[in-house]
Amino acid sequence: MNTNREMLLSLLAGMVSGAFVLGIVGRAVTSGIAFLIGNSLNMSIKGVFEVIIIGMFVGGVGGVLLFVLKNKMHKYKLASSIIVGLIMYVSSIIFGIITGAIIFNNSLIQLYIFVVALIIFVIYGILTSLILSKFSHYWSKY
Repeated sequence: MNTNREMLLSLLAGMVSGAFVLGIVGRAVTSGIAFLIGNSLNMSIKGVFEVIIIGMFVGGVGGVLLFVLKNKMHKYKLASSIIVGLIMYVSSIIFGIITGAIIFNNSLIQLYIFVVALIIFVIYGILTSLILSKFSHYWSKY
């Protein structure tokens, strides 16, 4: 398979899994956490579409990163997908700190949210790798 096709498939796999895991699942988890701690849910169609689009964008970046890592780490496909999830998690934390969206305090709920976000990003990396392998298997005929 040529490199351009692999890059495109990685981008598409990242966007699909980003929209699902980072967008829809992330929105559901944040709504669940808000419900558990007693805050208002504040659900709207516009808000759901926004997180899906942002999830697609971030997922596409992660898909390209997965393409680069899979080409460098041929034998360690699962490890490369977990590394992509960790890199995306750390970069989102750094971005949140720079923009002022994250302010650290000593609450257990913030630690819980960070752990849940880490799990979501690792699941994103693994799902992107699985979708990419399915895409690659299907498109290898063409």
